Amino acid sequence: MNICIFLGRLVRKPELEKVGDTHVTKFSIAVNRKYKTQGEVKEEVNFLDMVAWDKGAESICNFFDKGDAIILYTSAKHETWTDSQTNKARSKVVFRVERFEFPPNGNRSKNESTPSEPTTTENPSGNITQDEIPF
Repeated sequence: MNICIFLGRLVRKPELEKVGDTHVTKFSIAVNRKYKTQGEVKEEVNFLDMVAWDKGAESICNFFDKGDAIILYTSAKHETWTDSQTNKARSKVVFRVERFEFPPNGNRSKNESTPSEPTTTENPSGNITQDEIPF
């Protein structure tokens, strides 16, 4: 089973792109983790790459902005490619957004209305081309 759920904040404003006949948005979220070590409370921040397709991509771009909290239901995908400059193999994990929700008391910078149902998103092909990889 490949299910990942995150509550995080958008690192930057998501931007809508057109890929063939569909829409896609790629964005990152920051998720915090607090833990204790030797009685001292520490916090680490992880930055996770997300991709949403179709109506989900459009909704995320319309309703969320940099710094907004979001709940994401995703699946993880390990991507590999060859770096065009160094010709070395590269890889990373990208989380494909299946649906998302507004967190309770979450801030909405663009629009105060919310969808009544969680919004789903899907990638018709399930594949991401090398041109779509952000670096």
